[in-house]
Amino acid sequence: MKRWSFAALMALLLALPAAAQTEREVRLSENARPTHYDLTVTPNIEALTFTGQVNIDLTLAEASNEITLNAANLAFTRVRLDERNTPQVSFNEEDQTATFTFSRPVTAGAHRLSIAYTGTINTGAFGLFAQDYENDDGSEGRMLATQFEAADFRRFAPSFDEPSFKATFDLTVVAPANLVVVSNMPEASSQAIAGGLKRTRFATTPLMSTYPVFLAVGDLERISQDVDGVLVSVYTRRGLTEQARFGLQAAVETLPWLNTYFGVPYPLPKLDIVAIPGAGDFAAMENWGAISYFETYLLVDEQTTSEALRQFIYTTMAHEIGHMWFGDLVTPVWWDDIWLNEGFASWIENRGSDELKPEWRLWDQAQGALQGAMIQDARPTSHPIIVPIANVDQAEQAFDAITYQKGFAVVRMLENHVGADGFRAGVQAYMRQYANQNTRSVQLWESIEAASGQPVRQIADDFTRQPGVPLITAETGRCRGGQMPVTLRQGEFTSLPVDRRPLLWHVPVTIQSLSGGAPVHLLTGDDRTASGSIACGAYVVNPGQVGYYRTRYPHAAFDQLGQNFARLDAADQLGLLYDTRALGRAGAVSAADFFALASRTPQTADPNVWALIAGELSNADFLYGDNDPRRERYRTFARGLLNPVFARVGWSRQQGESDNTSILRAALINALSQLEDPVFEAEALRRYNAGEIDGRVRGAVMGAVGASASPETFDRILASARASTSQLEKRTLFNSLAATRDRALAQRVLDLAFTEDVPAAFSPGLIGGVANHYPELAYDYAAAHRAEIAARLDPDTAATFLPGLISGSNDPAMLRRLRETIDRDVPATSRRQPEAQYAGMNERITTRERRLNDISAWVTSRGRSR
Repeated sequence: MKRWSFAALMALLLALPAAAQTEREVRLSENARPTHYDLTVTPNIEALTFTGQVNIDLTLAEASNEITLNAANLAFTRVRLDERNTPQVSFNEEDQTATFTFSRPVTAGAHRLSIAYTGTINTGAFGLFAQDYENDDGSEGRMLATQFEAADFRRFAPSFDEPSFKATFDLTVVAPANLVVVSNMPEASSQAIAGGLKRTRFATTPLMSTYPVFLAVGDLERISQDVDGVLVSVYTRRGLTEQARFGLQAAVETLPWLNTYFGVPYPLPKLDIVAIPGAGDFAAMENWGAISYFETYLLVDEQTTSEALRQFIYTTMAHEIGHMWFGDLVTPVWWDDIWLNEGFASWIENRGSDELKPEWRLWDQAQGALQGAMIQDARPTSHPIIVPIANVDQAEQAFDAITYQKGFAVVRMLENHVGADGFRAGVQAYMRQYANQNTRSVQLWESIEAASGQPVRQIADDFTRQPGVPLITAETGRCRGGQMPVTLRQGEFTSLPVDRRPLLWHVPVTIQSLSGGAPVHLLTGDDRTASGSIACGAYVVNPGQVGYYRTRYPHAAFDQLGQNFARLDAADQLGLLYDTRALGRAGAVSAADFFALASRTPQTADPNVWALIAGELSNADFLYGDNDPRRERYRTFARGLLNPVFARVGWSRQQGESDNTSILRAALINALSQLEDPVFEAEALRRYNAGEIDGRVRGAVMGAVGASASPETFDRILASARASTSQLEKRTLFNSLAATRDRALAQRVLDLAFTEDVPAAFSPGLIGGVANHYPELAYDYAAAHRAEIAARLDPDTAATFLPGLISGSNDPAMLRRLRETIDRDVPATSRRQPEAQYAGMNERITTRERRLNDISAWVTSRGRSR
């Protein structure tokens, strides 16, 4: 135990320097506030440069000799205040600011600051950036787009680039006349000018922050549909609009639902969705009125797009359109409340999509996404949902699983606690009161409390202002008269032991007896307990899995649930499996308990349940490693559990099956590939050679073929990847190659990464794919090609790319290398994610042998009992 406590303490201490070094606050003064931007940009698409002219109407609260705003990688050619006052200009590159100093104080009141400047078009997806692509006829194309969140508008125009500085925008773009230009608002005017150019001016925006401003320029076409007076369109590069129909339908179905839920109509005259070629380190962005997607996350090829991706497209559409209210219409004052954007959008994507597509059981699927947050939140390196943000470098680090997944889980728990109607009434009141303004979390809680009459502030603060995962333990007494007393005790779930008192939460807990009757609702208090009574027999804590906590059952209660596992709703089967897995990893119960439950799962259980089991069987196999003599016995067990389910599901869609069966099919294919089942691998190769692959699982099958590919098969896949003009197909095929288990072929993949064969946006993902089997090989290659990596990623992602390549290794030597890499190569401002990766890797290596001993002993005893 002392060794574990020391390991947990060391993980915490190793994380502290990064936080300590990033506390310097960098915020603009409130004295100068913009009211309007009149901005003209002229991109030189070939040279990857642009010129700009911005007139900023602003108000000074008090007279001052200085005005400071944000600017990064821009060169000013002319600066005037009120067209007569020329200041001295000084730049602070670290703070990304420009300060204008005047010879005499500028009076309080309204002024116009005019700046002419030049800038750079990036090749990574930040600021104004370019994406190159190949057309079906083999010709090359280039599209420009913008990505400004969190703080890259300053790379596009000198500005007050913080969310609280809302203003209106007039944008004018001078671009080649044969290209389409898209921005947040509809086109107001267009004029042909000399040189084959066109000047396009867009209508004035409502008050908005800088980060949701958007511009795209390219050879685009669109499909559209009117939805209650709002023109909804999807723009793609020419020739791909048919692949956008699924995305358009998702938007058309989602927008009316969101209008009704928020009680405030969508506030803009149009809603565009713009498909950007290639891929980036994000899928989509909520630019107001002009949502951007990378096309690999939006377009659907009926022959190759997986069911999981289709559902991702749909729910992401709900997420991004939800941002049109939470984020764009009502915006956080500062980045410490970014969860008001992302947590609520993540909640609304599931809330709305689950009503529109109940057959997908999205809340059950969301449990899987939530586990990443709960795993991170159980470590010393976690952070609260609402975390102090001193500067934009810290803001970039805040877009993580805690903000998104824990955020949505807390919102869902509060909605369940308050009641759906009262919660929605509070959200609607909040939208009406704060439209076009900036807010903090407390204002949302006040709106919900006022509308519902239910107190939420205490619970909300407990879960948003401190890190960690509550652990609820239920203790029951003797059954009398059909009832038994139950006492809840609240502790804290940690992945490794910690030497401190558990944190305190006020936790709303529900208990449901399997014997029937109404659920019992309790709230743990300051004494960390709550008491009640339920019907005798087996019971479920957290039915429906709407609470953010882990549950640990007494042995007898756990055994009862195991015996009744098939009777549980799918949501509760998943919840019990996830909690058991987490407790087993932490050493609170045997790591084999998960596998005991899995072995009791009916073959006809919900697809989401078997997808989880398949994934965890695959994870455990990876934990063994190549040279562990116990691995083959484990693989015999795992294959024996999964193959009957796969035989029932089959390789291809069957008439009448659910959409989620395709997701299960892909999960089984991935797992059986990891388990290196020889019969399965032979059939996968046969189907590839015969062209008999179901499009909904094409990516999974090709991954399996690539993993076991011979050099001859590898060459065939590579030739197809080179020949394909489809970005979707190219990505599938190159990902297949990166899955190889052959070291020599893995090196060939790396050698391809920065060649013309591979679209630039795919290169980082290709290296990451190789890292799954050969982390040290991928790391060494990436370390030798830092410039190429930097050209393809935004600065923060590039800074954390190398640590991510080796963080999945089970080798203690790689753990030491990860530590050295973080300390040597990662800027202090970018260390939150790498430190979390280090903590996870350290935890996995520390607990690995204990977990494998548990699993191996159980597998052996199970074999003997048969």
